[in-house]
Amino acid sequence: MSRRLVLLVEDSQEVAANLEIALQSIAATEVYVASGVRQARAWLEGVGAGDVLIIVTDIRLPEIDGLEWIRQLRGEARYRATPIVVVS
Repeated sequence: MSRRLVLLVEDSQEVAANLEIALQSIAATEVYVASGVRQARAWLEGVGAGDVLIIVTDIRLPEIDGLEWIRQLRGEARYRATPIVVVS
């Protein structure tokens, strides 16, 4: 059985902690918290795209605009079908 991973990209530690608790309540999932796009990209390179159940991302990120981050992900074949939830 493949791992069911959730990527959470959120630069606010308080918001990230609350979202992580909520996301961990989903059965059989592991949550990885990244504080920015560079950290998220590095993590994504280390896991299989099929293992990523969902990406939850802040719309306001310090490195790039959240919508640009989503456009970049959608431009990659391996993440075109991955659900992305935007939080603000």
